[in-house]
Amino acid sequence: DWSSDVCSSDLVIGNTIENNQPVGDSAAAIFIWVSNGNIIVGNTIRNNVSSQGAVQMYNSESIIFSQNLVYDNTVSGGVVGYDGAGGLYLAIPDGAPPFYGVMVNNTFANNTTPSGAFNEPASQVLIDGDVSKFSFVNNVLYGTGSSPLLICNGLYAYLSPGPMLVENNDVFNPSGPAYDSSCANGAG
Repeated sequence: DWSSDVCSSDLVIGNTIENNQPVGDSAAAIFIWVSNGNIIVGNTIRNNVSSQGAVQMYNSESIIFSQNLVYDNTVSGGVVGYDGAGGLYLAIPDGAPPFYGVMVNNTFANNTTPSGAFNEPASQVLIDGDVSKFSFVNNVLYGTGSSPLLICNGLYAYLSPGPMLVENNDVFNPSGPAYDSSCANGAG
C-alpha cells in the first residue's frame, strides 16, 4: 500500500533558494523523498553547493516542475555510486501507481558536475526510472563540459516500458553532448 508511506504533496512556489551548502549526503536546495503531487513552480535556485546537486526527488509519484530558473549550482565532493546532476535529479520508481511528470518552461544553466562524481553524471538534468509518462518540453539547457546536459534514463532504464517525451527544448553545450543516447526523441 503506497498511501501509508507517501506524503500527500510538496509545494514549492515562488521562492529564491540560494547559497546553501548542506553537510552530508543531500541536495542543496530541495530534497523530496516519497511524495505524491509535487509542485515546484516559479522558483530561482542558484549558487548552491552539495554532494548531490541542487534538486533531488526520489520515489515520488507525480511531479510538476515548471517555470524555474536553476543555475550556477555545483556538485562537490567525491560522491561515487549514484546517478546525479548539478541541476535536477529525479529517480522515478516503478510499480502500482501511475507515475507522471511534467518538466516545462524551465531554464537550467551553468550547473556543474565534475566528471567521475557519479556513475552517470549529467551537468543539468537526469531523470531515471519509469519515465514513460514524463514530458521534458520547452526548456532551456546550457552548460559546458564533457557530461551531457540531459540524461533521459540512466541505471534504472529497465523500469520504463517506454521513453520520456523530449521536445522543443533549446539546448547548447559547446564542449560536449547536449543529450545522452537515452534521449531517443531529444530533437530541439
